[in-house]
Amino acid sequence: MHALCGHLSRANGSAGAERLFHERPVGRGLSLGKDPRAGGGRTYHDRATGVGRSTLATLPPSLVDDRQARDWLAGYLRNSASPQDAIALWRWNTEIDVRSILSAIHVPTLVLHRTGDRWVNVEEGRFVANGIQGAKWVELPGNDHVIWAGDADRTVDEIEEFLTGIRPHPASERVLLTVLFTDIVGSTSMAAELGDRQWRDLLSRHDDVVRMELRLFDGTEVNTTGDGFLTSFRGPTKAIQCASAIRDRASELGLTIRAALHTGECERRGNDLSGNRGASRLTTARPGGHR
Repeated sequence: MHALCGHLSRANGSAGAERLFHERPVGRGLSLGKDPRAGGGRTYHDRATGVGRSTLATLPPSLVDDRQARDWLAGYLRNSASPQDAIALWRWNTEIDVRSILSAIHVPTLVLHRTGDRWVNVEEGRFVANGIQGAKWVELPGNDHVIWAGDADRTVDEIEEFLTGIRPHPASERVLLTVLFTDIVGSTSMAAELGDRQWRDLLSRHDDVVRMELRLFDGTEVNTTGDGFLTSFRGPTKAIQCASAIRDRASELGLTIRAALHTGECERRGNDLSGNRGASRLTTARPGGHR
């Protein structure tokens, strides 16, 4: 049976390390945003009696303006311990130092840490991973310290893969959309003629034009293809109007644009789309026009 041991920051440092130390070889350890020394100058009293913007700015900064999250966290901390017990716990945690026993952990271990964590420096997470033989180190983007803020799905996916050996597939859904593809006609020869610097400048201006028109017509950028865009709209009317506007604005830059549209069901996985026929139509679209 696998044993999952998760410790967030300082609170479970000692107990977590001891559990990993005594776990059978089939066990698995998990460390999240861990400080191996568990020291710090912050007082737990503030966390026990109330949560303000300063706390949210360091603990889950992505929720700093979320009043509901602040109220929930304040209630959670108040219900976890009395102010006196919280202060005693915090002082006890500052005395924990698990560095000397990291090398004694011999079970598969996953160490997760967000790069911009403002509560525990990412170097401390790397130290834990380097100190445990065979530990898997995963550095996640973001600056939230708590597991439930930020891209929590990515964190859970990493844990699931570590425990089961299987990477979960992202959830998908079928949606009815109008998809618009655009690209620049003759971009390869134009790039060769202009040179890298001038071409990059022209391409940047083209991209600015496309994104401006997308905002005006409520379009969504899905991805770019170097000299083209894949975008989506809720219906065909604004997609057609946007394609025409992009064509007209691009002509002012000396560019000829092709555009292709397709309305139908698409499979959406996160921010990506698949299952539409717009790309094939783009190859038959006449320069300066759309299909």
